[in-house]
Amino acid sequence: MKYHIKGKGPVDLTQKDFIAQGGEGSIYARAQTAFKVYIDPQRMIPVSKIQELAALTHTHIIKPEEILLDAKNNPVGYTMQFVKDTYALCQLFTKAFRSRNNITPAMMLDLVRKLQDIVKHCHDNKILIVDLNELNFISSNDFKDIYAIDVDSYQTPHFPATAIMDSIRDRHNKTFSEGTDWFSFAVTAFQMFVGIHPYKGKHPTVKSIDDRMMKNISAFNKDVSLPGACYPFTVIPDAYKHWFKAVLDDGKRVAPPGDLNAVINLVQTIKKIVGSDNFDIQDMESLPNTIIEALYHGALKVFLTTDGLHINRSFIKDISSNSKIIFTPKNNSVITATIERAMLKLFDATKQQILTTTVAATEIMKYDNRLYLKSGSNILELQLMELTNNIIPTTKVVGQCLERATTFFDGVVVQNMLGSYYVSIFPQAGVHQQIRIKELDGYKIVDAKYDHNVLMIVGNVQGKYDKLIFRFDKNETGSYVYDIRIVKDISIPQINFVVLDSGVCVHLNSDGEVELFSDKKDSTSLKVIQDPAITDDMKLMKNGVKLIFSKDDKLYSMAMKTKS
Repeated sequence: MKYHIKGKGPVDLTQKDFIAQGGEGSIYARAQTAFKVYIDPQRMIPVSKIQELAALTHTHIIKPEEILLDAKNNPVGYTMQFVKDTYALCQLFTKAFRSRNNITPAMMLDLVRKLQDIVKHCHDNKILIVDLNELNFISSNDFKDIYAIDVDSYQTPHFPATAIMDSIRDRHNKTFSEGTDWFSFAVTAFQMFVGIHPYKGKHPTVKSIDDRMMKNISAFNKDVSLPGACYPFTVIPDAYKHWFKAVLDDGKRVAPPGDLNAVINLVQTIKKIVGSDNFDIQDMESLPNTIIEALYHGALKVFLTTDGLHINRSFIKDISSNSKIIFTPKNNSVITATIERAMLKLFDATKQQILTTTVAATEIMKYDNRLYLKSGSNILELQLMELTNNIIPTTKVVGQCLERATTFFDGVVVQNMLGSYYVSIFPQAGVHQQIRIKELDGYKIVDAKYDHNVLMIVGNVQGKYDKLIFRFDKNETGSYVYDIRIVKDISIPQINFVVLDSGVCVHLNSDGEVELFSDKKDSTSLKVIQDPAITDDMKLMKNGVKLIFSKDDKLYSMAMKTKS
């Protein structure tokens, strides 16, 4: 598609440049510049509003810059700064993501402060954000910076706001102001600290967010209980805690604290695993730090924690907690893989030596002891050739993708092809199967995981998080088909399930219940178990047909009790 940047020259945007498509338009990027092209040019932001937004000089506000013209010189979009390798802010809410990426409460506080600076900068320039929700901000991949996006919807002196997500809308005010911005900031910042919307959790009588907001019943209310997967209120500095209560419980609309001598006292509430009528739960391991992953391979027991890698009785420090771990096919050597500066980094943890590789890659994921990489528009499968005294890494192209519109999740690749979603699974070595999933269209994908026929995806639409559960099978023509179950408006955007080698899927849902069902498409078996021993901060894992789970630095086995 050929366009012209007003006053600068032509630009030809192709599928390779495509990033995403929303309700208003498509986003493309090339080098350091991003482009928004409106589906309906009549909805193009007025040029005068772009001029008013020019008052925003904060470098982390991604505002419209230059006008984009079509072949007839009609304005159809604009340019803006492009920031690559980012995460949607909502992805940082869950404990699993923070543990995997070593995001500390102090780091989250720093991001909250930087978000606050962005809001204040807008207010200082007589501009309101209005739609101050977690999807309109992104974090750098080192979690040190935060950026504001979708700035064209902001309210400027002569142009009203054009959008607001219901989850951050102030029910006590019908007009927008700095006070309503600070209310929306409070909702978003609370989620950054604690991991859940401040008007979610369970209240015995008041159920809906609307009613909770109208009655000022926030998570601080003594009758509200929060899921175990949330962070304790001790991660919130006292100055912010007092301010949250004033805004969320007392209905005040005031700016958050400015000067802050923050001391975060993270007091973990240790919940002892109690006995259960349904499950036999046994202690297995206790490690010095939070367990990210537990792997059993022959005689090897491998535990990745936030401080390093444990292999049987040995410990290797400073192995990144977001490492992917596989075993070589012949000698069972333990290999860790990370992406650093857009290059694949491999480490032989058994011999404690770096493996030489020159593979350029920007994303990585693991499935069935195989590693897959995004390298430009190629999906690569890593292959390890074991020689007598050396391991030679090579790669094989197993698929193609739109580089900027493709995201690697746990065991699955999700791709937005000009507004249509496809998922890629890898059922065996060298095989890439791409499947069109029309039910995902319109969602902002937050998280996904695939494990032996079962795919779960969390997506945000209209401010609510839904969990979509798919089971795949092949039909008589060899094409993949699926059934689907959608769980609407879950409390925390997390995915926590495993498929045991027996074909049983064990899913810990957002209500803290254990779901047991077959991985077979169209199977009607579904058993839901409520048990006081089950809490939603358990991270489910497996060892073959055995179910295991971790809680912080401890590992347990869990099996159904047989009824006598």
